[in-house]
Amino acid sequence: MYTWHVFIFCGAFAVVCSQTKISVSPDAGSEKLSFKTPELDDEEGNSPWIPDNLRCDACKAVAFQVWFHFDKYNANHKYRKYNLKEWEILDIMEDLCGNSEIFNNYGIKEINGVHHLSGVGLETNDAPGVIAGGGKWPSRLQDMCEQFMGNVGEDNIYGVYKKQPNDRTRLENYLCHGPVSTARGVCSKNYSKTQDSPKEDMTNLDDEL
Repeated sequence: MYTWHVFIFCGAFAVVCSQTKISVSPDAGSEKLSFKTPELDDEEGNSPWIPDNLRCDACKAVAFQVWFHFDKYNANHKYRKYNLKEWEILDIMEDLCGNSEIFNNYGIKEINGVHHLSGVGLETNDAPGVIAGGGKWPSRLQDMCEQFMGNVGEDNIYGVYKKQPNDRTRLENYLCHGPVSTARGVCSKNYSKTQDSPKEDMTNLDDEL
């Protein structure tokens, strides 16, 4: 069984991607599969902000990248036994949030008529389809990454990772399923987006760690 992905790069200033239909036949005699580029509305294609319906997916993508880069650094510095200096944690996060190429292969994929963000670390990455990526997505995800640094703090984020470094879903739950009034609540029920997420009061952080 094959999973087919076709990545369509959308220009940074494109309102929508060109509507391309692609047909593929994985094996001789198998049923032909047809996919078309997701038709993006103006907000999905042009807004500098992440559309509300995609913010949870975006948070999961950023959370995965944070976990992956913490894990990669620790794998290369095993002698540290996860006890990193503050400057090391800051460097890891700044390198991640400042690198648009890391987020360049994320984009919108239409699955059963619904638009989802797709890319490494997301469940939708394994679903067949065409990804409308590039465009505003690298900067959107970088902005969310930077919001986590500013509103949650890289040391707090690393503290959650350090407790159970092999469980990436724990970090995802912390960053995406937190209090609805904070930057960490985008996947929580009744979340209401504000343009500028307030800096979070981390007084009770130990309760969550």
